[in-house]
Amino acid sequence: MKRSDLTSKISLSKFRVGRFVLNEYEVREMIARVAEGTLNPEGIVIVDEDGNSATIYSDGRTSRNLSGFDKGGNLSLRKIRANRLKLKNEKK
Repeated sequence: MKRSDLTSKISLSKFRVGRFVLNEYEVREMIARVAEGTLNPEGIVIVDEDGNSATIYSDGRTSRNLSGFDKGGNLSLRKIRANRLKLKNEKK
């Protein structure tokens, strides 16, 4: 078996929040904490790899879409679509 048989390399997008560099999952966790009310969003600015910046609203929304913020979500959606197709084919 080769490494490429298992999965292609997935590199997570990086985001800068102040002096910290966070990956997509860490940024999503931070946004979830803001939405829960356990983290104050005041002064938090997220900068993506393209240099676009966004602020976080108190309900967890961001002021703009960030580049690369959908990699993890796309992988999950791909799995859901595959499972739906499999179920549909089994019912035939």
